[in-house]
Amino acid sequence: MSVSCRLFPDAASGLGLSVGVFGRWAPRLHLFCDGLTEALLYFGIVFSPWAFGTTEAWSQHIMDAVGFSLGGLLACKWLIRLATGYRPARWGRGAATGVEATERSRQRLAGSEAPPADRDQKQPQRAVAEVRRPFQLGGLITAFLAVLTVLLLAYTLISALNARATFVPRGRELVYFEAVSWLPHSYNQEATWQTFWMCLGLAGMFWAARDWLLTAARPRRDGLGLDAEDDPDEPHLASQRNSSANSARSGRSCTAWPRRYALPRRLRRLLFVVCLNGGVLAVEGIVQRSVGSNKLLFVVEPRIHKDPTSQFGPYAYRGSASQYLNLIWPVCLGYGWVRARAAAQARGWGLRRVSRAHLWLVGCAVAMAAAPVISACRGGAVIAAALIPLAVATLLVAN
Repeated sequence: MSVSCRLFPDAASGLGLSVGVFGRWAPRLHLFCDGLTEALLYFGIVFSPWAFGTTEAWSQHIMDAVGFSLGGLLACKWLIRLATGYRPARWGRGAATGVEATERSRQRLAGSEAPPADRDQKQPQRAVAEVRRPFQLGGLITAFLAVLTVLLLAYTLISALNARATFVPRGRELVYFEAVSWLPHSYNQEATWQTFWMCLGLAGMFWAARDWLLTAARPRRDGLGLDAEDDPDEPHLASQRNSSANSARSGRSCTAWPRRYALPRRLRRLLFVVCLNGGVLAVEGIVQRSVGSNKLLFVVEPRIHKDPTSQFGPYAYRGSASQYLNLIWPVCLGYGWVRARAAAQARGWGLRRVSRAHLWLVGCAVAMAAAPVISACRGGAVIAAALIPLAVATLLVAN
């Protein structure tokens, strides 16, 4: 907002009249966009593998629409923050409501500054914020990924616009066009356009998921001490509040609740959806293989790979299923280990109501690790066999 005020002072002064009204609704609008983002992320995670691996045109169009919608919601949240100055509570810094941001914007437009007394009071908070600022390597990685995303989309778009030819399936021939030779070009314009839309949807989903995960959720209490969301402004105070509540509940005296295994609640929900979905998919594939059915999900017979040994679950090719499950089960095992350590920690403090989600996670990890071997995919089995000792060694070192 400050940059726009400096570049366009007249427009900013006119905008300041409407920002006051819109700023009061900024938190609700932002929260509504966050809710839709979460729902679409969960839908994409569950739908993509079960829709036969998103290999058909209809499923690809649905996932592209999901990615475009997530990108649009991210753009709406950016506009809300830019127009009102509203900053949601995020990991690494605190929050600013739309009304507070509006007052700051009006002060900048009027040219007024904070009095010296207020400025002195804000100095300690600013120093604490500087201490809590994470290592700058994270910002460099984010900037690198953003530049890489733009370059990838630009390269694909130029290749589609500057196509050298397109493939005609009926005649099985290439129809050539005039193209600039020194620019990126493609010999299949239609397929390149499909790739561009797919990459655009994936970019929207990736950056929307990143923005949603970095936003802190509302506080909530759980018996594990895991679901009490840390206050991004005062994490130590949040820990003390949780420790006092747990001490009163357990009858012990303590000064601080150790939160070594605490994870952001949104990250936990996302990981649980991914792991549980992968575990159910692995179990379904194992049952389908044991029955000997040649229909995907016992419903559809594929045009290729009609042999039951070539299929696995909703995937027409067993190698695709093995690759997908080998990506998930190490994460599931690690997350189950974190939940198990947190449960043991909670029981050590005398808490009675302890979540047993780690049992489900470990079971899902075992099913997903066994699925590549049961699918008879040689490459997937080799990768799974190599990942098992590596994962076990990692957990032993972490323990």
